Amino acid sequence: MYLEQLKHFITVAQLGSVTRAAEQLHVSQPAVSYSLKTLEEELGVSLFRRVKKRLTLTEEGAYYFTHVSSILSQLETINGEMQNLGTKKRSLRIGVPPMIGTFLFPQIFSTVQTHADDMTFEPVEGGSFELQAEIEQETIDMAIVSIPHDTVPTSPSLSYHKLSAVELVYCVSNDHPLAGRDTVDMAELKNETLILYRGGYAHTERLEAAFQKARISPNVIFRTNQFQTILSFVRRNLASSFFYYDAIRDTPGISILHLSEPILLDLHIIWKNNRPLFREAKQFLKLLQDYTYSTED
Repeated sequence: MYLEQLKHFITVAQLGSVTRAAEQLHVSQPAVSYSLKTLEEELGVSLFRRVKKRLTLTEEGAYYFTHVSSILSQLETINGEMQNLGTKKRSLRIGVPPMIGTFLFPQIFSTVQTHADDMTFEPVEGGSFELQAEIEQETIDMAIVSIPHDTVPTSPSLSYHKLSAVELVYCVSNDHPLAGRDTVDMAELKNETLILYRGGYAHTERLEAAFQKARISPNVIFRTNQFQTILSFVRRNLASSFFYYDAIRDTPGISILHLSEPILLDLHIIWKNNRPLFREAKQFLKLLQDYTYSTED
């Protein structure tokens, strides 16, 4: 059994015709027919039946098609990864939550450009939980995610490298009655109008837990994943919200209140630990090992 035979079989099954399969594969029709014949002889089963001048899979053929398709798909993925491990240059697909992207990613990008100015990125926005799922599914290479402060990551399929710790703070317009205060208790926000991020974000999950602990049901007018939209509502005194301190500090028109029981999260870069890393990914991780996040502009 040869890989060529399997490709011929898959193509005929998809097109229902030896002639069309030969045209697509740019080989002769007899070559495809011979592949099918020898494959059926080797397996000892009939893979196709002819129905109204079209080849359709037998029950055995359908079973074989399902498994062979999966194997060939995995083989293509592995071949692509092996090419990436070599000299082929490619962009790093990295997931970044929108709010984190406003302060942490620019610093990382600047650091990388200083030491490896030929490295390119393909940022993908999403919440920490969504990005972790994308890492698991191998649709992105790495991601910056947040997890509860001082929590030991437990996912057996992922590797983690801590970048920094961040604080979630309550923010209001300078015209808001609470503006000017340094701290606020979560229970005081019972009647406040809020605009929050949607689900899928680690900080949203922590907020929900804090609301439950304070035994209040937050008055949320709507949820969005757009950082600038939330910021605009707060600045116009239409609602209040929560931001990472580093994302909002020194923002004109905004007053920052620290929570009396601080909500802290740790930011990590994550990647799948059983997947070979291509050259640029290895270089990126090596740079991050010596990276220290700074709160200075």
